Amino acid sequence: MTSLPSTPMNHDDSSGQDTAKNRLELTAFLAAISLFCSSLELLIPKPLPFFRLGLANLPLLIGLPLLGWKDYLWLMLLKTLGQGLVNGTLFSFQIALSAASTLASGPLMRLLWMIRGQKKPWISPIGISICGAISSNIAQLAVAQMLFFGPSIWLVAPPLFALGLATSLLVGLAASAFMRSSIWYARVHSEGLLPSRYSRELSTDRKWKPNRSIIPVIMGLAMLPPLFLQQNAGVQTLSMAACLLLALSSGRKFRPMPPLLLVFSMLFLSLLQPSGEILFHWGIIQITRDALIQGWSKAMLLVSLIYVSLYMTSGRPSLPGTAGKLISTQLSYFGQLSGGWTSRGKDSSKTNSSHRKKTYMSLLKTIDTILCEASWESEESPAAASGITAHAGKTSGFPIAAVLTILVLYTLPVIFRGI
Repeated sequence: MTSLPSTPMNHDDSSGQDTAKNRLELTAFLAAISLFCSSLELLIPKPLPFFRLGLANLPLLIGLPLLGWKDYLWLMLLKTLGQGLVNGTLFSFQIALSAASTLASGPLMRLLWMIRGQKKPWISPIGISICGAISSNIAQLAVAQMLFFGPSIWLVAPPLFALGLATSLLVGLAASAFMRSSIWYARVHSEGLLPSRYSRELSTDRKWKPNRSIIPVIMGLAMLPPLFLQQNAGVQTLSMAACLLLALSSGRKFRPMPPLLLVFSMLFLSLLQPSGEILFHWGIIQITRDALIQGWSKAMLLVSLIYVSLYMTSGRPSLPGTAGKLISTQLSYFGQLSGGWTSRGKDSSKTNSSHRKKTYMSLLKTIDTILCEASWESEESPAAASGITAHAGKTSGFPIAAVLTILVLYTLPVIFRGI
């Protein structure tokens, strides 16, 4: 059993550069855990497209005693960029919601941890988790109102806050239990994260060079003007279909349910503000023409942006500088954590039912074991173990599908002008 220290770890090291490198390595590893938790969260259905259970905040809580302000801010940045890159939402509206959530909750949780006191803390990780969730929900609702949904979004605030309170309580309990019982956590706090052989990517002085992965980004940026400027709902629907075909051609895997939920929620929230001719009544809700068209138009735009973002991230574009190296290391560790989880899932499927029940009840222990294996027991670099090559995006030839999509997006408004 370990205590919960209030100050970041500070290992004596003859080399300040090595110490800084170890902190960055730890930051990248925690960001990979956040990405891993975010991937698990995607498997859980949610009532609203922007609602998050908060599993990805678990590493933010775990990192409170381990990181100083600078490294914690790096963790927040990697959490946002990593999720957008892997989930394909880096250039969609969802990145704005994710960034608002992280910027609202991360600094608040770090501040609360810093002032909570050491001998007799007045707030626990559970309380910090709840405060972070409340600030996150407020920020997401504010951004959603300004950019997409309008004032009607606050009608769902009560159930959203109730769900956020419940999930943040569970996340806080999980974080507190993990910090007190985890072998990985105790070892990280006592001796540092990883042997030096894992820091090759952070140690290299290799200069960043653009590669083919930048082509989808440029093509995607060229598609944005006609998507934002188009007002015809029919043209927006056809444009969305073109963007869907483009995403399918890129080879990115995505689930159809989130876009469908997004369309439903946009229509529902738009109909809560009736405008125009009344078409019919659905219970106490008036189905009005203008509100229906407005909701459909917004939904088509947001879904189109999701599909364009999936294409733009299909090449796994890399970033220059420290941010690029950290994201590369984060993705490498994410691949290793995912591989460890998959292999353990296959092993557990071979056991009997009584043993599986024990496995489910010891989920935190299983995760702790995977973290230990990814941190210390592998003799090769995380990039090699996961099959992910740093800075290497998916290369492709001439982007014919993207060129055709651009032509379609710019031609449709001309064809349907006046309709």
